[in-house]
Amino acid sequence: MKRVVMAVSIICAVFLFVGCGGNNPTAVVKGYYAAADKGDLEKVKKFLAPESVGLILMLGEADMKKHLIDEAKKGNFKIKSTTEKIDGDKATVTVTLKNGKTETEKLIKVDGKWKISAGK
Repeated sequence: MKRVVMAVSIICAVFLFVGCGGNNPTAVVKGYYAAADKGDLEKVKKFLAPESVGLILMLGEADMKKHLIDEAKKGNFKIKSTTEKIDGDKATVTVTLKNGKTETEKLIKVDGKWKISAGK
């Protein structure tokens, strides 16, 4: 359970994903949070870099889906505002959530598309 919480924290800090179109870092993050808020793990994985998807598979999809649903019930995926910084093929999106928490998501370009990354 401790590994699940740690991985989810890393992934949550790393994934926030594409919402209403476009493939820019902010849209990816918004899309991720929208899918996470619905507990849609399959859609969540589409916004993640391969190593991040690997973390989900390693921890178990059933546990991750349960965690997403639990966090969504707490309102932990409702975005208030975002700030984006792009540096070549890397980006960060800082998300302020409606519950007052702030998360910084790291993104990388994979095959020309922005993906949330658990890496550095």
